[in-house]
Amino acid sequence: MVQDPVQRATHWVRAEHDVVIGGRDVHKAEWLATRLGGNAKPASLRAAAEFGQVVLAALPFGAGASVAGELRAVLVGKVLIDCSNPVGPGFLLLTQSGLSAAQQLAAVAPGTPVVKAFNLCHEDVWRMSPPILSGRPLAVPVCGDDETALSLGGVVWILPGSRALAPRLAALSSVARAPPWRPPPPCDARHQTPLGSAARRRPLDSA
Repeated sequence: MVQDPVQRATHWVRAEHDVVIGGRDVHKAEWLATRLGGNAKPASLRAAAEFGQVVLAALPFGAGASVAGELRAVLVGKVLIDCSNPVGPGFLLLTQSGLSAAQQLAAVAPGTPVVKAFNLCHEDVWRMSPPILSGRPLAVPVCGDDETALSLGGVVWILPGSRALAPRLAALSSVARAPPWRPPPPCDARHQTPLGSAARRRPLDSA
């Protein structure tokens, strides 16, 4: 499934981060950056990866590992967020080879800590401002093996106070156009993990 980076990056722009949208198609990147507004700017995939301290790989499963492999030299030392859902037609899991989607990114980009996040909610939930469900803030589970990367990947998505931690953010995109807006689906907040809970962190082999 392809993730639309605009829904995640919107919160980054609202928090006054500097955001670069990278794409192979410059016109597409320009369209996405214009849609975001604020401090968002378009760039090539490589330029976006060079700019960002935290890089969101908003790419379909399969393409993500290919792009991360191409950019591995410029990704070293940065935090790479994988938001893909490796699910094919009929909701069949595409990671039956044994490595999770996040592990595949980590394998092709050594020296780059990978965090799994932002893949569990429908894109309409990310359009909510703020994302409050049944009176409770949306919880964002994050998975990874690097504590520093987990801290950055877990907080930059919405908290204004996180700007000092990672002022430069990038999203690598292959999205041609955004889907039409629909009202967010019902969600029972009782099943959400509270923010800050240790239970929200899991290792990459389960992501």
